[in-house]
Amino acid sequence: MQITEAKLDDETVSSDEIELIKAGVIQNFAFAYELRWKFTKRWIQNNMGAEMVDGVTRKELFRLSVESRLIVDVDTWVGTSRVSCFIISLLPWGGNLGA
Repeated sequence: MQITEAKLDDETVSSDEIELIKAGVIQNFAFAYELRWKFTKRWIQNNMGAEMVDGVTRKELFRLSVESRLIVDVDTWVGTSRVSCFIISLLPWGGNLGA
């Protein structure tokens, strides 16, 4: 991240390079978000039973995560989820990384 910040502060950086850096940050964020909720779902399936996660929303999944002590604060994760969904919707592939 420090390299990215230094690169963005460099006056010789072209607008194309800045856009490339921004796209990389967005894609990494989207990838990390997808991995986060998929890992959470898999952990609950394996440790609490598949019936616990069948048909639940991501918000409910995060509530189950609090009950399982995987996370502390549902509101923070749900807020991040809203931002993540918006960012993922901007990606050319719609953020679909497979199941």
